[in-house]
Amino acid sequence: MSRNFLKKDINLTTFVFSLIVVLLAYLCLIPLIFKGLIKIPNGIALGALINAFAYLVMFLIKDKEERELTIKFSVIASILRFVLLVGAIILFAILEYKLGMGIFNPIAIAGGYMIPLIIQIICSLVFGEKNVRREN
Repeated sequence: MSRNFLKKDINLTTFVFSLIVVLLAYLCLIPLIFKGLIKIPNGIALGALINAFAYLVMFLIKDKEERELTIKFSVIASILRFVLLVGAIILFAILEYKLGMGIFNPIAIAGGYMIPLIIQIICSLVFGEKNVRREN
C-alpha cells in the first residue's frame, strides 16, 4: 500500500486495516474451532466487522460537501451504528436462547468492537494526526 492511501483518511485506513486484522485473527483462531470453541472466533469477527463498517460509513459521510447534508448523514450513521451494535447482541440472544445455536460469545463480540478502535489509535500515532478531521 502506498503512503498516500494511508494518509488520505483515518476512517478509511481504519476500515482497511480492521478487515486485514480480523481476517488474520480469524485464521489464527481456527484451532479453537477444532476444539469446539467456535463461539470465540465468530464473536470477535462479528463485533469487529460491525464496528469496521461504522468507520466505512464515517469515511463515506466525510466526503460530502454540503454541511447540512453531512450533519444529517452523521446523525443517521450514529443511529445506524448503535442499532447494529445492539443488533449483534440481540442476534446472539436469539440464536443462543431461542434457537439453541451457540455460535457467538457475547464477550467476544464486545471484544471485537474494540479492535477497530485500537487500530484507529495506532494509525493516528503512526501516520500523524493530520488526517483526523477537526471541526471549527
